[in-house]
Amino acid sequence: MAKKRATGGGRKPQGDISGKSAVFTTRITPETRRMLEMAAKANGRSLSQEVEMRLTGSFDAKGEQDKYLRAVLYLISQVARCLPAGDMPQTSKFHFLAFKAAVASLLDRLTATRPGPATLDPSMEEFLEPPLRTPEAMGAMAATMVWQQIRGTKRLKAGEEARDGTWPYAMPNAREALGIGFEEDAFLGREK
Repeated sequence: MAKKRATGGGRKPQGDISGKSAVFTTRITPETRRMLEMAAKANGRSLSQEVEMRLTGSFDAKGEQDKYLRAVLYLISQVARCLPAGDMPQTSKFHFLAFKAAVASLLDRLTATRPGPATLDPSMEEFLEPPLRTPEAMGAMAATMVWQQIRGTKRLKAGEEARDGTWPYAMPNAREALGIGFEEDAFLGREK
C-alpha cells in the first residue's frame, strides 16, 4: 500500500507564490509548454509564475476602448500583411514609408466613419492649454510621450516583475524589436 504524504508535506512554494494555495491543472500542447518554459527562463520566472502573469494579464484588456483599439490594431496588422511578400516595414526605409502611407490611408477611412465634428469636447478645454486643443497637437503630445517611454524605459532587472502590456515590461521589448536605441535622458527630451 502506498504511503500517504503527511499534511504539509511536499515542496514549499517559494518567491512570489509563497502565499498562494490554489492549484490549477490543465492540459496543453507540448509546443505551448515549450514556449512557456522558454518565456519563463527569459523572464527569470518559474513556469507557474509565467503562466500566472500571462493569465492575469489577459484580464487587464477590458472595456469598449480596448475593444476598439484592438480592432484598429488588427486592421493595421492586416495592412502590413497586404504589402507585397517580403516587403515588411523593418526591411528598408522605402517599405516603412509604404507601410506608413497604408496606415495613414486606413486611419483616414476610419476617421470618415466617426460621427460629429472634429472639435474638442468643451469640458476638456479647462484641462488643456490652448496649444494642445487641436487634434494634431494632442496627437503630437501623445506620440512624444510614447517616444520618450520607448527610448527611456530601462529593462527590468532579474527578479523585478511587471505585467505584460505595461510600459516597464513592453517598452524595452518593443524598443529591441524595432531596433531603437536606449537613451538615458529620453524623459528629459534630450535625445542624441
